[in-house]
Amino acid sequence: MAIAALRNGFSLNGQRILPSTGEVFLTGSVQKLEPKVMEVLLVLASSAGDAISAEQIFALVWPRSVYSPVAIRRSVNQLRNVFHDHHKLLIKTHPKRGYSLHADIALLTETSSVPLLPVAEATKTATQPVSAGRAPWWFSIFCLLLCGGCWGLYAAFGPADLPAAADAKAKWVVADLQPLTATKEQESFSQFTPDGKAIVYLKEATASGHSELWLAPTNRQQHRLLYQTEAQIKFFNFAPASTGTTKLQHSQLVIATEQDNSLHFASLWLSDDYQLYSSANHFSLSGSKLLSPFVVAEHQLYFLALQQGEQRLLKADLSSGQVDLLYVPTQQFSPYRIAPAADNNYVTLLGFDEEKRSQIKLFAKNGTELTDYKTLDANWYFIVYHPTANGYLLSDGKALFYLNNNKELSRLAFENYAFLHYPVLSPDGKLLSYSQAKITGNIYSLDLLSHQQTQLTSATAHDWQGSYSPDGKRIAYVSNKNGLSQIFVLDLEANTEQLVYPNPALQLALSQPLWSPDGTKLAFARNERLALLDLNTPQVKVRYFDTVIGQPSQWLPQPERLLLVQKSQQLQRWIEFDFATEQQKQSVSAEHRLYHQNQRYQINKQQLQDATGLVLFQAPKNKQILRHVAKHNGVYLLLSAVPSSSLQLSPLASNPDQSKADAAEIWFFAFAGQNASKISNIPLSGQSIAAIDISDINAQQLLYSTFAVEKDIHTLRLLQ
Repeated sequence: MAIAALRNGFSLNGQRILPSTGEVFLTGSVQKLEPKVMEVLLVLASSAGDAISAEQIFALVWPRSVYSPVAIRRSVNQLRNVFHDHHKLLIKTHPKRGYSLHADIALLTETSSVPLLPVAEATKTATQPVSAGRAPWWFSIFCLLLCGGCWGLYAAFGPADLPAAADAKAKWVVADLQPLTATKEQESFSQFTPDGKAIVYLKEATASGHSELWLAPTNRQQHRLLYQTEAQIKFFNFAPASTGTTKLQHSQLVIATEQDNSLHFASLWLSDDYQLYSSANHFSLSGSKLLSPFVVAEHQLYFLALQQGEQRLLKADLSSGQVDLLYVPTQQFSPYRIAPAADNNYVTLLGFDEEKRSQIKLFAKNGTELTDYKTLDANWYFIVYHPTANGYLLSDGKALFYLNNNKELSRLAFENYAFLHYPVLSPDGKLLSYSQAKITGNIYSLDLLSHQQTQLTSATAHDWQGSYSPDGKRIAYVSNKNGLSQIFVLDLEANTEQLVYPNPALQLALSQPLWSPDGTKLAFARNERLALLDLNTPQVKVRYFDTVIGQPSQWLPQPERLLLVQKSQQLQRWIEFDFATEQQKQSVSAEHRLYHQNQRYQINKQQLQDATGLVLFQAPKNKQILRHVAKHNGVYLLLSAVPSSSLQLSPLASNPDQSKADAAEIWFFAFAGQNASKISNIPLSGQSIAAIDISDINAQQLLYSTFAVEKDIHTLRLLQ
């Protein structure tokens, strides 16, 4: 039976299978398969009764990936668990020949219906998701756009607007996917040694509180600790030999650390067998945060730092410590990555233009010239330049791309279900190292009176950015439970959910969905472009407004309008969009805005003000406004002494008598009475069970999502 026919739905021994949604309808429950596991089932079902080799299955399901028998075994085991095939009678193993499926297969009719089931059952999966073309399950799986904002496990494809022939033009083939680390600690960044024989990688803050640099030979022999510090190591890079010591066999590793709200640069000198024998501090910058890996050229250091709310390009002399400002971001171009360039007189900048598209530009080191090189798309990227490869290697967090010196962009034949961060190439251009991240988390509600926490979703991946409907009976949220970022609506009373936006264009970043006042529509941004879902129709309708750039912030009635925000540097651009006329009214403000009956309000960390600057609410002493949520009748204010965007919530409010100084507070400012009242204290604990990301608040509940990430270093062989 053809796979194409099975994709419309089929029954297996009377059990309904829907490949389009990944659902397997069993007696009394629904199991949900990850996309690649469903593809394996389709291959087996298409050849029911016949043995098919693991190599054949892999070639059909992962056509552009390096063969991994582990992926096949995991998929088969997951299918056996779903169908309770513990005796291996449904899926038989034929040693050295493959697998065969033994079942009655029948196509479903187009009129077949699928009932809604309780979400607790509808979101079940048999085991952890299968990763396409990746390392064995015990060390690989994250992690975002939003990243932007919080970002989840997105689609295993590249930018939607790449030409269809991009794959055919790829100059590189990847092979030999291997883990360099497989620990519970977070390994987040790596660099090759100048001779290419070893990799230095970063372990983020360990149990001892130290950041650590470790060295591992590329042949994966014994790893050893190279350096540790109480400061937070951000990035590091080897300096060219000319900037090191007079003994060329010695290497200079420049490291950047952050501590006490300051950015520090230092050098470690390593012997020819990479033993640390000397170190020296270079300079420090207060009130600065490093945004990207930096470039070392001769005695100069080029880096991007966040200063006074701006992403600035700076140059520093490693000998004198002199720091010069080279470029201040504008609305037309705001850089977020820096890399070397083919011409040593330039550095490469990657940033967003006014339309929120990633652009590659060349910046002259003398600061006199900024020229266009390549316009990409609305995704964000990692970028490295490699002279041996004669071009750039790019990653959007999911896929890998090659940009040659003729400015031709092609996609490498590589599929990945986890986040791919900070790819770097070995000196000979034959080995790729990167950090792979897996992100997981679920959505919870917190009763503001009893402090009882309730888990609302249960996924093997990441559910986040939840929003209450106006009546509080539903939530809309973003999830990547199906392998890509999608929007779901969960009915809290019936405990059923509906996929309302399947993300057909495979956009990497979806913003938090915003309900219309009548609860019939959802507004959100995909890669910063506005989209509108009409839920009040038999089939959800989608409208795209690609000329409207920003994330929805508030619905504005009479006439129906939407307030959006473009978050950039110190000033934010605010857009009022009229759905009827599709006209945009733009303004700029450093503070957050909201409206009620055409009256404007503004919020900063300490105050809620009217349009004239009159203070309507002042945060109590030692508190600040961490988050606000605008509703039709007022605005909820989350106050906390914690300066982070993540709070720590104590398990089920186990210590309600905890001091007020350690507790977050929920206040409500009523538009009608122009006054604020305190609703609840939220006990906080440094020994919390999880970090939380608060996404919505109403009169009874607070909505939040958990967030956990696993990061390891992986390598790939590149064959030209």
